[in-house]
Amino acid sequence: MAGPLIAGAFADLTGNYRGGFTLLALIAGSGSALFMLAKKPE
Repeated sequence: MAGPLIAGAFADLTGNYRGGFTLLALIAGSGSALFMLAKKPE
């Protein structure tokens, strides 16, 4: 839900959306990596 707000805030600060979308991609990628490393519950 906060993705568009983050991208918009970065666009307001820098004048383009590249930084915001890069940050969101890094957050999503790290979340995916942590999901892959999670162990099954016992």
